[in-house]
Amino acid sequence: MKLLDNYFKSCEEVKKTFIKKYFKETPTGCYWIADRIGEVLMLNDYFFDMQIMVDALLFNISEKKFFEWYEYQLKESMENRSPINLVNWIKLKK
Repeated sequence: MKLLDNYFKSCEEVKKTFIKKYFKETPTGCYWIADRIGEVLMLNDYFFDMQIMVDALLFNISEKKFFEWYEYQLKESMENRSPINLVNWIKLKK
């Protein structure tokens, strides 16, 4: 189906752009979990869903701020707290 082919191609473009912006080197491990393009990407021991990648690019979040948020949300999740999403976290940090 052409519509879905276009969607999957767009997801791959988002992935490439995201990697280029947030990772200095080519990742050693990079794949869509369960081969489900557009859902969750595993990248060098990090996990990103499509919305996180889109938000990071859409709001032009710096690499430093992005990984600060990633560490924050990981810590909050490990302590059984609900972290705020990337966009709200950036807005609160301004």
